[in-house]
Amino acid sequence: MSQLTYHNFDISIEAIDAAPGGPGRYRVRVLNSPAGQAVDEFALPFSPLELENFFLRIGRPRRGVRSLHSSEGQAAQEFGRRLYGALFRGHVQSGLLRSLDAAERAEEGLRVRLRLNHAPELVALPWEFLYDATSGRFLAHSTATPLVRYLELPRPLTPLPVQPPLQMLVMIANPRDHNAGQLDVEAEWAKVQAALAPLQAHRLIAVTRLESATLAALQTQLRRNRYHILHFIGHGGFDPATDEGVLLLEDEQGRSRLVGGRRLGALLRDHPTLRLAFLNACEGARTGPSDPFAGVAQHLLQQGLPAVIAMQFEITDRAAIILAREFYAALADNYPLEAALAEARKAIYSDDNDVEWATPVLYLRTPDGRLFDLPAAPPAPPRQEAPAPPPETLAVPAPPSETETPASQPGVSAEERRTPIEVDVRGQAAPSPQPRPRRSWLAFGARTLAATLLVIAALWAALPALRTWLNPAGGGAPPATVATATPDEPASA
Repeated sequence: MSQLTYHNFDISIEAIDAAPGGPGRYRVRVLNSPAGQAVDEFALPFSPLELENFFLRIGRPRRGVRSLHSSEGQAAQEFGRRLYGALFRGHVQSGLLRSLDAAERAEEGLRVRLRLNHAPELVALPWEFLYDATSGRFLAHSTATPLVRYLELPRPLTPLPVQPPLQMLVMIANPRDHNAGQLDVEAEWAKVQAALAPLQAHRLIAVTRLESATLAALQTQLRRNRYHILHFIGHGGFDPATDEGVLLLEDEQGRSRLVGGRRLGALLRDHPTLRLAFLNACEGARTGPSDPFAGVAQHLLQQGLPAVIAMQFEITDRAAIILAREFYAALADNYPLEAALAEARKAIYSDDNDVEWATPVLYLRTPDGRLFDLPAAPPAPPRQEAPAPPPETLAVPAPPSETETPASQPGVSAEERRTPIEVDVRGQAAPSPQPRPRRSWLAFGARTLAATLLVIAALWAALPALRTWLNPAGGGAPPATVATATPDEPASA
């Protein structure tokens, strides 16, 4: 399929007044969209108790559970409906509808970008559940309306010029003493490899697995090679004591070591070629109520990383494996970052999983979502469908020599002899860049026509004699010799 392109629908939410213990009031600004700008107000449609109950119900799925009950799915849909109605109202709703129409007419998507820098208490909301009851769909489900968390930072980044292959570093942490249990990391690693196989076969990406999931090993590997993508597989969470998101790495003995986003971000900061971090760990996107950069993902963006995919809730092994597999498979199909994540969301939902599709969150700090400036790829090889050759070579026999006519060429049918004429007619309607073969066929046709006319003229001249020969007087025998008589002598019979 053709490359997906997007318009931006930029929404900024900022606090008007802070109500301690209450929801407060906010101003919503549409900063940029195909329909222009708009301003309205936003009030959180949930009480603190309702939010707490929803997070307990949705954000803590039982470990190893394949799918959640339909009641959880209904709760997610109701939550998304109320959040959608509170956000898209008045002028903002009108601007969204007109922007969707404009994007559809242009055969492009509409990227919804949320800017929450000035309302950090709203970062923890699962905006990915935004549900349009009129169309009966979640916005984030569709590649036409992907949802992005956009962080405004002083130094916007531009795409990195890269010559393929892209270099990916995979870090897998599974400490043996973690009380949450062992992850099925090898199965997830196998799925990631399978999803990346087409890219590796075409030398578009190269994958390296870090031998040890320690900070020291990561620092050494980053120092020795340049990488563009960091994929982490392991445990994560949020530490209320330090008000900071953490990842669970390993120490030199393979035991657990908690590493905060600040420490990891400081290590990655000196590697400007690193453009995407995929944190396939629980709660890597969770942040505090007062600091929009308290989560691991937010810290990495603050330290200069252009894009991070992280989890806002716990995620089961099965959902994590599907997420990684489908995300990279969509990238292999030339999908952009936000569209690839939308494809992974749909795959999780299609696996009878009502809510975990909304667990991954995409954070961006690039204006248009482009991470790399890759050279133009050569045209993809055609599928095995035996495409027709160009008209000049479509079932056309080799041109005859000066002394040959088409009838004298063995094995050449009348239909094949007509082909050059058809090719020539098409060539005249749309001139071909190779005129020489066309002139040789025209000359051959002229010679053939002249020879045919000569044969017809000879036959016409011999026609009276042939008629006399074929139709003699008195029957079918050849005519007898007739003696001519003189005036003095009667003719003999």
